[in-house]
Amino acid sequence: MSKILIIIGVLILGFGGYFYLHYAGYYNYLKAHPQDNPSTESHYIVPSQNPARTITYMALGDSLTAGVGVTDFKQTYPYLVAQKLAVADQTVNLVNLGQPSATTDDLIKTQLPAVAKAQPDYITLLIGTNDIHNHAFASTFKTNFHKIIGRLVAQPKAKITVLTIPYLYSTKINFWPYDYELDYETQKFNQIIKDETTNFGLKYVDLYALTSEQFKGDSSLYSVDLFHPSASGYKLWGDLINAN
Repeated sequence: MSKILIIIGVLILGFGGYFYLHYAGYYNYLKAHPQDNPSTESHYIVPSQNPARTITYMALGDSLTAGVGVTDFKQTYPYLVAQKLAVADQTVNLVNLGQPSATTDDLIKTQLPAVAKAQPDYITLLIGTNDIHNHAFASTFKTNFHKIIGRLVAQPKAKITVLTIPYLYSTKINFWPYDYELDYETQKFNQIIKDETTNFGLKYVDLYALTSEQFKGDSSLYSVDLFHPSASGYKLWGDLINAN
């Protein structure tokens, strides 16, 4: 009996050590391959040919909205969306509020006040990745997300598009079981996003469902840190948002 207990103990320690080292290695890899934002500016004008009016589009989120992973702000998904909004007679004032490492708490504190002040015509929301990586409780995320959506729908004229948390776990740096845990948490948080968005009657684009298979199998969609998208990855998102 004692030998069995020892074997079980060794297996538990071995598994725990593997899990911890892989978890630490994942974040060490990200830290060793830092990415810069495409620009320190957050305001861009996307012109039209014969502008009759100007609308304001505000993009809310974290580093995925800021465009970490590319060097040209025109490669970010908010800019690609703004280009679609800039029809012949409509110029777009794009305000990208995306902040690297932002969580739902950060978005509530720093981004929602800017939205209330600007009263934009169009809003996109992509948030939750850092809540997952910071081990936020699903109940906390749900409370925060409900508050965010409630504040956004209070805007008098804004058209709102909510994006689900995309799959961003390159198989080159994510191994079992950590890849499984991250994917499980992502799907759990995405269900909250879908439920809350649907309850408020808002449009959402399911980036996870639409792009997970591509991001699992195509390394060209990742930047050098193997987490943030490359220009090709952001273009894939932008095209899907514009198509939906």
